[in-house]
Amino acid sequence: MSQSSYDIKDPVIEELMKRIADTIADRMPPGWGFNLMLFEYGDGGSLFYISRAQRQDIIKVMQEFIARQSIVETSPPRRPQ
Repeated sequence: MSQSSYDIKDPVIEELMKRIADTIADRMPPGWGFNLMLFEYGDGGSLFYISRAQRQDIIKVMQEFIARQSIVETSPPRRPQ
């Protein structure tokens, strides 16, 4: 997937994301955050993002997630016990 444009606006998608975010936030225990990313498949697809956390916290969580996934991708498969 090539880099997406952050300048693309879609009121339908933005409203959908707000409704989804409200639904998730209403059901979460205190002290939890989340982020949601919606994107179009293919080169140059749009990327939409919403969260209920501080930006620096989301960036840290996403970096940790990517690091963990990279470890999983490069680790040899485990033998069944």
